Amino acid sequence: KRRLIWNISRLCMELKRRLKKSINGDVVFMQKNKKRAYPAFIREDGGIQLVYVPDFAIFTEGHDLVDAIEMARDAIGMTGKAYEEDGKELPEPSDYEEAIKKAELIKSDFDYTKGYLILVDVDFQLFDRA
Repeated sequence: KRRLIWNISRLCMELKRRLKKSINGDVVFMQKNKKRAYPAFIREDGGIQLVYVPDFAIFTEGHDLVDAIEMARDAIGMTGKAYEEDGKELPEPSDYEEAIKKAELIKSDFDYTKGYLILVDVDFQLFDRA
């Protein structure tokens, strides 16, 4: 009987650890796997790499291609953390066709579709510690 109570107690502690209260007081389960890959467009302009992440409507830039990818990863991670703090769900990553359609909607500003379309992997758990 004592062992059963101890196991139930451990189970309750584990459930509490996995639960998170959102802003509106509803209890939601934390996502166990918080890794995702989001499409991003990178296009050179005037010596810098401009980045557009359509699923979050993020714009950022980098000095070179590697820096641009790192900046995109950081921007997605920090935006995802803000979504979580506000009780919003992370958007599902778009496929290539959806990403191109979203980029074409903002074409009048700058045509990102003429650059690279890549996937940026993000581990949102790394941003929980920031």
